[in-house]
Amino acid sequence: MSLQSRFSLMTVVFILALGPALAEEVTLTGRVVGPEGEAIAGARVAQTRVLDREPHWVETTSDAEGQFRLQFETDYERDAWQAVAVAEGHAPGAASAKPGEPVELVLPEEHRALTGTVVDPGGQPISQAHVAVRALNSQTARIRYVGFGEWPAAPSDTTGEDGRFSLGPLPVGYLVQLRAEAPGYAYSRPTAREDMPSAGDDITLTLHPEAVIAGRVTREGEPVAGVEVGVQSQQESHWGEATTDEDGRYEITALPAATYNVALITPPDGYAAVAHEGVQPEAGERAEQIDFELIEGGLVRGTVTWADSGEPVPGASIGAYGPAHPRSTAWVQSAEADEQGAYELRLPPGENYVYWMGGPTDVAWRAEQRDVTLHVEEGTVQTVDFRLQRKPTIQLTVLNPDGTLAAGVPVYWDADLRHRYMGEREPLVTDEQGRVELSFGRQTHERGRALEAALAHDPERDLAGIAVIDGESTRQATIRLAEAAWLLAAIRETDGSPVPNASVSVYTEQEGGNVHLPLQFATEEDGQVRLGPLPPKVPVKLLLSGDLAMKVASGPAEEQEMITLVPAETRELEPFVVAMEGLVARGRVIDPEGEPVEGAVVIGKPGADWNPVRARTDADGHFELTGLGARETVTILAATEDGSLAYAQPVDPSVALELVFELFPPPSLIVTVAGEADAVARARAGVERSGPRFGELPQGLTERVEEIELDEEGRFRVDGLIPGLQYSVMAYVGEPRPEAIELVAGEQVMVHGGEETIELSLELMTMAEFAAQQRR
Repeated sequence: MSLQSRFSLMTVVFILALGPALAEEVTLTGRVVGPEGEAIAGARVAQTRVLDREPHWVETTSDAEGQFRLQFETDYERDAWQAVAVAEGHAPGAASAKPGEPVELVLPEEHRALTGTVVDPGGQPISQAHVAVRALNSQTARIRYVGFGEWPAAPSDTTGEDGRFSLGPLPVGYLVQLRAEAPGYAYSRPTAREDMPSAGDDITLTLHPEAVIAGRVTREGEPVAGVEVGVQSQQESHWGEATTDEDGRYEITALPAATYNVALITPPDGYAAVAHEGVQPEAGERAEQIDFELIEGGLVRGTVTWADSGEPVPGASIGAYGPAHPRSTAWVQSAEADEQGAYELRLPPGENYVYWMGGPTDVAWRAEQRDVTLHVEEGTVQTVDFRLQRKPTIQLTVLNPDGTLAAGVPVYWDADLRHRYMGEREPLVTDEQGRVELSFGRQTHERGRALEAALAHDPERDLAGIAVIDGESTRQATIRLAEAAWLLAAIRETDGSPVPNASVSVYTEQEGGNVHLPLQFATEEDGQVRLGPLPPKVPVKLLLSGDLAMKVASGPAEEQEMITLVPAETRELEPFVVAMEGLVARGRVIDPEGEPVEGAVVIGKPGADWNPVRARTDADGHFELTGLGARETVTILAATEDGSLAYAQPVDPSVALELVFELFPPPSLIVTVAGEADAVARARAGVERSGPRFGELPQGLTERVEEIELDEEGRFRVDGLIPGLQYSVMAYVGEPRPEAIELVAGEQVMVHGGEETIELSLELMTMAEFAAQQRR
């Protein structure tokens, strides 16, 4: 199993909670057709199944009538699967397919090729570079994401001597996620929207010399072969892996320059190893002697049982962060409870954080004690048990307007799957007593409320009602039906053209947070959408889903007001006006002497798709930053490429201004922590800037540093603060979680241009004292 696959599964394991479910056979059927409905024979149709936690591509070929039958085994429960198809001369297509429901997979009519050149940093073409499409993204198409991953049939090409490639045909209207790689170079995998091309573009991809991480794995000085070693970057999602040879040596190549954690993917049975944290190879450099010594470590074992019965919970996932997998990346060590509910983790000596990750999905709700931090010593065995609570069930009763029991009424309940189109799932139906049983499916943390809404709708009488369910306390609920209400809305671009296939959802405000109704709709070709049935006399508000929320320039959402409808009312709202390409900021970057800075990096966050957008200054220091979000104040950072000068400031991109950024050297922060000597010796610290992250920064600039150790005098230093930004500085004793902090000290620091060093003193105090201080 590839390390990339492990990371991909790890990031969703809490949701999937891959448990002991037996593999079941899934059959997807349908027909591949062209834009006019004509059958496409010989199309390759594929799906990524999950079996034994590993993704596998399975595929079939459409017959002369365009029909296909895709059959596979999986142990991952899913209502619908995405089937993708490619055929010669046609753009790829995709469809959401449900077992037992034939699907029509349409290959798009409008398509173009994506062409380009792969070059080195000096602009020279690179031959034998492999360029492949990994995914297609659209903000308006019905199928917004088409994933190819590492499917061999994904559109791809290999460059010739001139470095040229051609991919396609590809559908018009999609952004294209690419991966380019060549021997001796780091792979290129742009993830920011502004770096993604579209069909019809001709682009240049620059590959940089590869960084290499290499070392050996030994046991008592002897080499160990066949051990998988992996790397994951701390900021950007870069990864790689290799297996040790007979000399115990591994070499991970093709890496972009970044800060990596290096760890064993699966140590040999009976052994553990300490990871290397923060390895920083530069482009074209080798990080050698990143070695691992296999040790016995200590065992943490226990059982996972149901709190109400004491029975074992097979398939529950237990994770651990610590010396083997530091928390500076999301790579976690895990174990799964067996049929007796038993699990075992072998961990290196030191502080380890052990927690219930989730599962099994179908019944588990939460753990009475979700996590624990413990000190592991070599050769020891410690026991950590977990008691899980089952998902609560709620008995819902639906009443007619006159108070009588309402039998046979559909009830929509979305506690497991949010933001699904109404009509894409079967509703529950009340029995003769007007009752239906709801299962509160989302796993929740111990803190906070878990709120969901159940919607009842009698379509024949056009009656509707909702009940907001608190998973912590509600076990019985009642809905009284009333005449349904409806909203009419429209979404248009700034030039007045309609925005079709835009998702709109509805929520209501409740004590404890916003609650989404189990409704979601998409605009028609004319940009119009009819929303309902909506419960009358319940304040509701519309939410544009996905990236559109950041692109609203004006309309109902701008007013931030709730809408309360009366029974049988249909209300038409003014249109939402969206800037589909985002807004533009222009300006100039100068140094402390007022001279223009050429080649400065300019980053804005948030962009129209929530991600950062980037630009560079020209010879006169001018820049144009496109694709900025329209709804919120944007923070823009300008800095030299080496990070020696920088400045950031908030900007309203809806106001046409010529911005001027005067850059300053980034200052250092020196903090002294005071308190009892024992507490200061155990204290750690963190520094984090306020506001959304810029992502990848020029070298030497700092947005966030965690788990800082204090020196013998209780001091720590952080370099590279960005002038113009505010930072939160905190020192604490205990775990960096509110309920586990014993003592704390913190302060906000505003960084001004021209400062060389910022000195700060913090005094440790109890959480109660700290809270009282903040109130003052």
